[in-house]
Formats: sequence, C-alpha cells, structure tokens
Amino acid sequence: PWMDHKVLKERINKKLKIKNLSVASVERLAGIGAGALRSFLVGKTKSPTLETLSALSQILDCSLPDLLGLD
Repeated sequence: PWMDHKVLKERINKKLKIKNLSVASVERLAGIGAGALRSFLVGKTKSPTLETLSALSQILDCSLPDLLGLD
C-alpha cells in the first residue's frame, strides 16, 4: 500500500496535540464529515480519501507528504 496507516494516525495525533485541536474541530475546519477523522483514528475506516487528507494537511499546517510520512 502507498500509505502506512499507523504512521498517518501517529502524525495526525501528534499534530493535533501540537496545535491543541480536537478531532471534532479539525473535522469542522477541514469541511469533512462529522466523525470521519475519528472513525479513521479508531480503525473503523481504513483509508481516508485524498481530498480528506489534503484538507487535513491544510488545517494541520503541513504538507501532504509530511502527513503521510513520505518526507
């Protein structure tokens, strides 16, 4: 797979802590469905869409490769 889900989850959680943001606030700011990020972080959904990842990277002030662990 092109994406390591464990690394992605770790990076999202780290960036949430650094920016002092809740999962719900990031979902709202990114314009993604309520519960979409939470479902991924707890393992209910396997792969966020590229659109979702792009929106998350903007809200978390990082590049998409950084968020995915491709840096």
